[in-house]
Amino acid sequence: MPLQNAQNLNLILVPIKLIMASSSSAEESTALYTAIVVVNSEDILKDALEQVNKATTIALDCEGDKLGRKGTLDVLSLATKPDKTVYLFDIKTMGEKAFDGGLRKLLEDGSKTKLMFDCRNDADALKHLYHVTLRGVHDVQLIEVSKRLQDPEQQSKRQRHSNSSSNNYWQSVTKNVPRLNGLKKCIEKFLSTSKESTGAVNDKQDGGSTKDLVAAKAMITIEMDRAKFESKNIWGVRPLSDVLKEYCAIDTCTLFSLYDILKEGQDMEEIRKASDRYVDYKRSYTKVPSSKYVSHCYLPHNILQVDVGAGRQHDLHRL
Repeated sequence: MPLQNAQNLNLILVPIKLIMASSSSAEESTALYTAIVVVNSEDILKDALEQVNKATTIALDCEGDKLGRKGTLDVLSLATKPDKTVYLFDIKTMGEKAFDGGLRKLLEDGSKTKLMFDCRNDADALKHLYHVTLRGVHDVQLIEVSKRLQDPEQQSKRQRHSNSSSNNYWQSVTKNVPRLNGLKKCIEKFLSTSKESTGAVNDKQDGGSTKDLVAAKAMITIEMDRAKFESKNIWGVRPLSDVLKEYCAIDTCTLFSLYDILKEGQDMEEIRKASDRYVDYKRSYTKVPSSKYVSHCYLPHNILQVDVGAGRQHDLHRL
């Protein structure tokens, strides 16, 4: 189905649209977000950055065609907490002006915590396309891996897997390497029943449901894969469709709840250091290796350290 005529997708997204609190200013909205602001001019940029800079923690995500140094960076999404506003910086339209107008300073500020989910391609695109050295990242994907590795059941499963043998080279190389879960899977696993989840990420709220979010992400991902196959860049089309705006809101706003849930019991100083290594993973290459060695679903070499019990610190030197 063409994206501009995606009626089924629009129906799925209806439940997670804006629902404002009505009885009190202190009462929180049950929606995933309260507003989406498209930033495509210098005047709007100035106002948006003024608001974003007031937040101590923000959620960040980038979108583009083959995101990275060899692709494009068309949309940069920033969400703020607690006001639940999503700012979509139109890099396709503004280009360098967005970064020269204050966005670069914000992204390079290491004191401003930025929640991301797999920051590698984002950081690579920012560095090599717009000379932005991203700092201050807490990568939620890494926090999920760390939490999973400390789970006794998962440790037992990995031990059994480690003792098994395989004649397949790639399986033998990766059998002890933690897999990376995607955002959709994390939403399904952690936000459907958690007491920490609010608004559209909670199945018991009227603002929407986890199933709505997962279905929306899945359908848009299919459309993006189709566009990639047809060599089309849906993120470069202007005006940006309402469907893609919703997608950006999901990919940023859900990170706040996931972060609150997953960080419990974690060494956040180690997560910060691991995130620094993750940010630098692709952008540090002078020449990017074959995609087989950098674009896989396993935790890369020497990124994360976790305490897996019995006082042992395991350095995950892998791929």
